[in-house]
Amino acid sequence: MSVVQGATRVRRSRGMAASRESTMTGRRRLLTIHKALGREFRAVAVVGLNDGQLPDFRARTQEEKLAELRTFYVAVTRPSRILLLTRAARRETRYGARPSDPSPFIAFIPR
Repeated sequence: MSVVQGATRVRRSRGMAASRESTMTGRRRLLTIHKALGREFRAVAVVGLNDGQLPDFRARTQEEKLAELRTFYVAVTRPSRILLLTRAARRETRYGARPSDPSPFIAFIPR
């Protein structure tokens, strides 16, 4: 299943009742990192590890940036087997393609 097909399937099922969520076993889920708390998955992909996306550009104070870091920590500790981290070298904006800096959170990941 491609990412587009998975995202389409998630969009269609967005209105699903909580009782039906237990029937989702074996399917792909597309969640934000904020929804990962308390769950474990076989594989997790964290996309958009660019400065301004993670931490979010609206996180201005040290406290807000630490909250973003805690959320990132939760996301990268959810997979039981596979963790995929990606970032864009260039991003398309309304002003055209722009180079993109990596998230400062990448420095916390052991190599």
